[in-house]
Amino acid sequence: MKTLLRLRVSPNRKVGTAEIVFGPRIRNPSSEIKQEFEATLETFQAPEPSPLEEIRVDMADAMVESRPVSLVTNVGSCVAICLHDMINKSGGLAHIMLPAPNDSHDPLPYKYAATAVPVLANSIRKLHSANSCIVAKISGGANMFSNLRFETMKIGERNAQAAREALMANRIRLLAEDIGGTYGRRIMFNVFDGALFVTTLKGDVKKL
Repeated sequence: MKTLLRLRVSPNRKVGTAEIVFGPRIRNPSSEIKQEFEATLETFQAPEPSPLEEIRVDMADAMVESRPVSLVTNVGSCVAICLHDMINKSGGLAHIMLPAPNDSHDPLPYKYAATAVPVLANSIRKLHSANSCIVAKISGGANMFSNLRFETMKIGERNAQAAREALMANRIRLLAEDIGGTYGRRIMFNVFDGALFVTTLKGDVKKL
């Protein structure tokens, strides 16, 4: 029996460790150690990349980005309108509160579904000189006053319908939606690949 030096690399460590083992005599110890070292390196898994930067979008506001980031907001009866440019890998999110303004000169276009959609779409197109292909996903529109029977309090349903109509009027295809219910939602929209993650207050997560 000969005493050998064997080099091991733990998947949880970035450096190798040496240990003394006993075994049969090897004609070329350095060759075996090298092979084992290389084999161990093949199974090493580097740490996963950090998650995308998150940018908060407030009520009655919007954000447009061409960088690979996540746009984040929370909605109840409001609706998050997420537009994705499939060609240029960019997009934007508008957090609308009401269906349409009473005054056409309202200074807050992102407050309303009717005005938010065209402004948001044009802002995304201005990011690139090339052609664009914009599609949409929406989420929110909850009935936060389910204990009340007044039709006027069903603002969530009205917001969702107004968002659909605005998208149709601007010839933007609606790919997916998560609408209704009596609970709030956390929205996380990846502008690079168009993935929309919806998390409920119960912790349930849905990908659109």
